[in-house]
Amino acid sequence: MGNGHKISGIVKISAGYSTEVDIERDFLDSRENDKKLKWYVPLKSHREAFYSISKEIHPTEDKRALLITGSYGTGKSHLGLILANYFTLPSWNEKLEPVFEKIKGKDPAAGKFIIDKRNTERSYLVVLCTGGVYESFERALIVNLHETIKRDKLTKFIPSTAFSEVTEKIDRWEIEYPLVFKDFKKILKEKVQTLEIFKDKLKHFDEETYRIFCEIHPRVTGGTDFIPYYGKEPSKVFQRLIKRLRKEAGYQGIVVIFDEFGKHLEQIASNPNSDESIRIQNFAQYCKRSGEDQCFFIVVAHGSLRDYAKGKMSDEEWKKVSGRFEELNLTGIDEGIEELLDTIIIHQPTEPEANKLWDEVGSSPEWEELYEMILKLGLYPGKDRNWIFDKIIEG
Repeated sequence: MGNGHKISGIVKISAGYSTEVDIERDFLDSRENDKKLKWYVPLKSHREAFYSISKEIHPTEDKRALLITGSYGTGKSHLGLILANYFTLPSWNEKLEPVFEKIKGKDPAAGKFIIDKRNTERSYLVVLCTGGVYESFERALIVNLHETIKRDKLTKFIPSTAFSEVTEKIDRWEIEYPLVFKDFKKILKEKVQTLEIFKDKLKHFDEETYRIFCEIHPRVTGGTDFIPYYGKEPSKVFQRLIKRLRKEAGYQGIVVIFDEFGKHLEQIASNPNSDESIRIQNFAQYCKRSGEDQCFFIVVAHGSLRDYAKGKMSDEEWKKVSGRFEELNLTGIDEGIEELLDTIIIHQPTEPEANKLWDEVGSSPEWEELYEMILKLGLYPGKDRNWIFDKIIEG
């Protein structure tokens, strides 16, 4: 740039748009979390998705199973991180200020609505999951729920599950029914299992360990099957916990944010009637009907359920399953590449000379010539003069 001026003295690039986000890792790292909040770029589709999600905070709403989709680089995980903070913090928390200021700058009405919805000290318990870490959806939910409870120092709320019930039963056998306990240990040893390792696997919600116990139970109890009181259905666990959290700890509910959910969508598409698929659908349905005991199920994937279902499901099956989720699609160029550039390129005159230079460029007759050229080429049909100057020529 002439006269010794540098472009960096007039504009800068918002760092957030190109920043990789790992929802769970960044949320738990205070420094990284704060940076990602400051660098967030709220594109139009992000703002629309954010607004749609915030509407569901009302107790009578029923669109709480939400599928956020978009190709690589559209900011799905970044939005997931923003939502984790949104549901954890009151809207007046200074950490959220950079996010809300950018949203209000683009859409004041939506920004105000989003802020007002969380204008309360009552928080949500945010459970973060990542696809591919655990072999089953059920285990991913329960393990991450327990980790969240311990992380937030809410251990008195750790819910009873079929897994914890197995441990309690083994302990009771040891004290009250020593012969049954002796037979149990003997069979366990035949399966090359020690009691200590067996119990440890139960603590980590291992499905195979649970299956082994159910297999052994009738052999040591005269043919009686093990029927857990609490069950393993995640919806039942979450439902009981939310009632307690609302009553005893002042929470509004639970928000599950499940990143990299594509693997599970593939499972549903391949076999919508499998146990795993049914559990996912049942949990989504429960969240939709959770009422004042609010439970959000926000999943993030590259493709829509229709994308995963192509050639695998009938239209009837697809409609049934897709009806469980409200889909929110993000695209990096949803406002046009011009709107994207306008969002991430920030004007920042840093000295009087640079500011003067910007004013001189802005009054150049060449800008009017550029405008005439755009009209002649038929670019941006439907866009008025103000938009073209603001987004294309000046922006």
